[in-house]
Amino acid sequence: MFPKNRILLLGASGRTGSEVLQYALSKGYQVNALVRDSKRIPFEHHRLQVFEGDTRIPKDLNFAMENCQAVISCLNISRKSDFP
Repeated sequence: MFPKNRILLLGASGRTGSEVLQYALSKGYQVNALVRDSKRIPFEHHRLQVFEGDTRIPKDLNFAMENCQAVISCLNISRKSDFP
């Protein structure tokens, strides 16, 4: 049996994703976060499981998605500056 409120968050280490991560944890969700560099998630939480990998690799995505009921994507395009 798995928790009914587990989500996979893509882009959790970015500007928007980090806000969504904090919000989801504050609302009681179990969060699987798939990130390229786990050091970019600067804290631990008992309802957070961080997976290091690449969303373009099906094996990484499938592993992080296991037992999740929803996926939230906060992925962004690469750019050279913070100017939108």
